[in-house]
Amino acid sequence: MDRLPGAHAVLGLYWGMSPEARVRAALGIVESGGSVTLTDGGRIDVTRVRGAPPPWSEDRCDGYRPGLDTLFAGGVAPWAALVEDLPESDPGPSTVSAEVELPSLGLLDHEALIAGADLRVTGLVSPAPRSVAGACDRTSAANWGAPLNPLDPCASYRPVVASEGSLVMEGGDGQGVLLVAGDATLSSGARYFGVVIVAGDLSIQSGAEISGLLRVRGSVTLSGGSEIVGSACAALAALEAAESLHGLFPLPEGAWLDDSG
Repeated sequence: MDRLPGAHAVLGLYWGMSPEARVRAALGIVESGGSVTLTDGGRIDVTRVRGAPPPWSEDRCDGYRPGLDTLFAGGVAPWAALVEDLPESDPGPSTVSAEVELPSLGLLDHEALIAGADLRVTGLVSPAPRSVAGACDRTSAANWGAPLNPLDPCASYRPVVASEGSLVMEGGDGQGVLLVAGDATLSSGARYFGVVIVAGDLSIQSGAEISGLLRVRGSVTLSGGSEIVGSACAALAALEAAESLHGLFPLPEGAWLDDSG
């Protein structure tokens, strides 16, 4: 509430991202604006959506158990059509071409998502956890956490990683929220745990794997034994850690004058 000169005050409605509500809003493991194609052993696994994704032990998801047990009670679709969350009364014109705009996450549009990035990358990357003097090195653009080793200093590090162009993840592993404002490719056994948001097309190939939830504006292709494992636990862990995306955002046309004194 902002006090104006005199007796008036400006009241406003604000939106803040609830990780559990955001996961609950998912229509499918993959929400895509284009086709979803599975070839040569590619698959989408929906059987573990309320459990721990392999190779995580179940106790790594114990902190989310109360919420997980109430999610997707009626089942969950492998994929569904992408539905944007932004209101029709957009607060202002986008400065990004529509072809490369990230799908929204709640009321977080392309600019808000990119602004919330902890790390910036582009091109070819093979992420791996990095520690210095026994502490997780959060300054390295190639350190996307340690999802495969719960004893690693970076085990709880889940950065928001943004690429403002196309990205190839060739091998390596990471966790958190991955934003790609272009096409994204995961190959050579790359593994990612969390939420993946892609403005272009997504290709997962040669044994690569994503565990969590995905929002893709273009098409999705899985081939060469690659897999998407639906995991509310991995998605919740990523969204809860993404503190830069937890701010309050004013709703468009959501303010009014209060004359009550």
